[in-house]
Amino acid sequence: MKQLICLLCFIMLSVPGFASAEERVEAHTETEASSLTLRLEAAFGLQHCINSDTGVCTRYPTSFESQDTGAYGRIGATLRLPAPLSFLSGGLLLDLGGFSLGTRRLTSSASVAMHLYGILRVDIPIEDERYEANIGLGFGLAHWSAGYGLSWTGMTIPVSVAMGYEVIDDLFIGGEVTFYPHIAGGGAPHSIQYGVYAAYRLDVPL
Repeated sequence: MKQLICLLCFIMLSVPGFASAEERVEAHTETEASSLTLRLEAAFGLQHCINSDTGVCTRYPTSFESQDTGAYGRIGATLRLPAPLSFLSGGLLLDLGGFSLGTRRLTSSASVAMHLYGILRVDIPIEDERYEANIGLGFGLAHWSAGYGLSWTGMTIPVSVAMGYEVIDDLFIGGEVTFYPHIAGGGAPHSIQYGVYAAYRLDVPL
């Protein structure tokens, strides 16, 4: 009888399904620590201009134009930090956008906005792993070429919120909102972007 009990104990400890919870957590942590997750992303959507103390969106820069809403496109990459900080990721993002004109005159000059910045994101825990959600805070360069020789270059501290769903293995599609306050460099209207993104995750061995 003692031999049978010993045999059963040996089998239970040998089968992965009967491993203790602590052992499974340690194994998962070791796997996480052995690789980093690289997240490649692209996004597009609408960009809206918000008046600041020194910059006015509506009919800016001249009274012949209305440049308050346009479009943007963005590319970038972030890298998830190793455990125990795997809920954090950091990277570099670049977006280009413009603002629409209220006139079709060929002499009109469209404005172009650019943001190049580093970002740190915090994952929001969701029980269903097919979903992802995060909030981000960045710091970097902002540029606005308003046309007719007018331009502004300064800094920005973007704040973002995003949520997506895994449509196929490691490919997420979702929605995002990002606010770009334009600071330093003389002032310009702030920007807010809202659109859709696609992100692909791949593991990078250490």
